[in-house]
Amino acid sequence: FRLFEAAERAVGRGAQVAISNSSAPFVKKLFRKWEVVTIFSRRAINSKGDRRGWVEEVLAKSY
Repeated sequence: FRLFEAAERAVGRGAQVAISNSSAPFVKKLFRKWEVVTIFSRRAINSKGDRRGWVEEVLAKSY
């Protein structure tokens, strides 16, 4: 939530912001006024070997 607030302040000052984050419903709801695209990213690090691989993320852009 703090990252979102900081990004909103930056946008308010005229910055163009892009953020990659987990694809959790909470994240999608926070960035609902931004352009949000679902992407897949490969992760090689996880405490559980069977969970390594492709994960869903969102890319949120203010511009």
